[in-house]
Amino acid sequence: MSYVGIIVLLGALLALVGVFLDWYFVDITNMRVSGWDIFDLGDIYDLYYLPLIVLILAALALILGLLEFAGKSSPITRILLIVFGLLIAVLSFVVYNDIVGDSNLAEMGIGLYMEIIAGIMLILAPVLAMAGVLKE
Repeated sequence: MSYVGIIVLLGALLALVGVFLDWYFVDITNMRVSGWDIFDLGDIYDLYYLPLIVLILAALALILGLLEFAGKSSPITRILLIVFGLLIAVLSFVVYNDIVGDSNLAEMGIGLYMEIIAGIMLILAPVLAMAGVLKE
């Protein structure tokens, strides 16, 4: 059993599900906006494509996680997982900073928290495996 594969699969699933959950909500209007809603807004929001990129990265991480779980990993697979995790976390922070950080009215939603946690999981699992801390 590969602990690295399990952690990566859980992180990728968190990232996939997180795109469709609330990324932020506005208290006054009780408006909840998911990552997919941001993508649907199109031209209204300048960075509307970020949730789609996160979704694609999460799907690719899921495929690499399946390889990791099956025991067919390589250093390139683990480096790609680290890169995908970094990108997911950074893009989530960009959305947070752009929407929630600029407003006193908007608060971060559970989906954005899930994206950040998923990015951290996708970074830590391969790093700990390469350091010999996690069982392969």
